[in-house]
Amino acid sequence: MLSIVLLIGSALALGEYSDALREERKKLEQHKHELLQDLERAKDEYMKSKSSKYAALAIKSLKEKEIRQYNRILRELKGEKNVIRGFNSRSEIEEEIGEDADIIALLRWTGRIDSKTISPFLKSFRELAEDDSKAVVLWIDTGGGSASASRELTEALYNLREKKPVVVFSGGRILSGGYHVSSNANKIVVDPLAEVAYIGVISLHYNKEKYYEKKGIRMRFWKIGPHKDMFYDHRGLSDEERKMREESVKRNYDSFVWYVARGRGMEEEEVRKYSEAVKYLGFEALDYGLVDKLGTLEDAIELAVELSEAKNPAILYLKAGGSVGKKEKEEELIEDEGIYYLPYPEIRRWR
Repeated sequence: MLSIVLLIGSALALGEYSDALREERKKLEQHKHELLQDLERAKDEYMKSKSSKYAALAIKSLKEKEIRQYNRILRELKGEKNVIRGFNSRSEIEEEIGEDADIIALLRWTGRIDSKTISPFLKSFRELAEDDSKAVVLWIDTGGGSASASRELTEALYNLREKKPVVVFSGGRILSGGYHVSSNANKIVVDPLAEVAYIGVISLHYNKEKYYEKKGIRMRFWKIGPHKDMFYDHRGLSDEERKMREESVKRNYDSFVWYVARGRGMEEEEVRKYSEAVKYLGFEALDYGLVDKLGTLEDAIELAVELSEAKNPAILYLKAGGSVGKKEKEEELIEDEGIYYLPYPEIRRWR
């Protein structure tokens, strides 16, 4: 009899607790809805007047941070068990989760794109294409760089995409060569105020002929071929050489457009509408079909899990050049160029 009374009392207490949780969740969902409405209003105001500092600040104050906190609370209130955890090495994953874990590789990349900086990423892409990881999240912040290096990295990323889902995330910039590469991932997730696209090509030539004359500097070249010294700054370009440079820029531009069209599944003429070297904000890029979703790094990882159909996901943070099978030294993600990135411990406390 006593046990029955205790059971009834426990059931009543649990019912009251569940009602309180439902009420709390209802309030949180309403507040989140209001935040999203404010974000839309700020976006509309910004689109009406791009010089409006108030609108930009309103978006910045609302952008995903607070909403992300409420999403975490909501998931906890709903009692969800599928918490995605982050690790520094495969051995940690196998020790804490087991050998059946579905690894989502997270690779961070910032800085200029050139023949030197892409080398470790080419290595990682090749190895990731052959290992047993389920998906890759590429976390990018770059203003671009060399056209040839961008093409090489784009091809490597596209080959990786053929083997498993690749999701790009940026909270700062994916511009020029950075977008060249990112456009060939399966999906792109960006912050509402991230800078996106900047599709275009530039080539420079410095003519210091008069400067050298003024300083009394004389140069002599021994060359075979009339244009062998056209990239040096001791003289200007001939009409023929100017035409050669212009044709080179146009070929690189056409190549840029083709790669974006291939990666995004768009017609080249559609890409050219947004190829005037304009930096679009994230929500503008979404409207133009240049990205797939507005969100955070968490959203990008969850999308990678969804695309890969991972049942028991675990995040493995890789340094450039690292591989899924190699033990990695723990390294904190830091603030870079004024753009705030989630520190690594946040990934470990995934909710």
